[in-house]
Amino acid sequence: MNFSEVFNILVMGALGLLGSPLIGWLKSKLGWEDRWAVLLAGVVSVVLAFAELFIAGSLTLEMFTLANFGVAFSAVYAAAQLWFSLFKERD
Repeated sequence: MNFSEVFNILVMGALGLLGSPLIGWLKSKLGWEDRWAVLLAGVVSVVLAFAELFIAGSLTLEMFTLANFGVAFSAVYAAAQLWFSLFKERD
């Protein structure tokens, strides 16, 4: 395991640990509950999914073409679903 792999794991772990407190803080600042809180968790999950995939090198700006839309969308969707399920369990 080289330095970049360890760094990626550490950053992704930090993102996961900070995601739930970030959602809680945003919910309290915005005063959102119920549906809006779930929507907020979804938006934070998508942002973290993009960040995770960019850091890991699985997603690059060159992938955002019409030909690669399905691949890029699927990767972000899968990662966002994982983050959302983790955040939903914590809140």
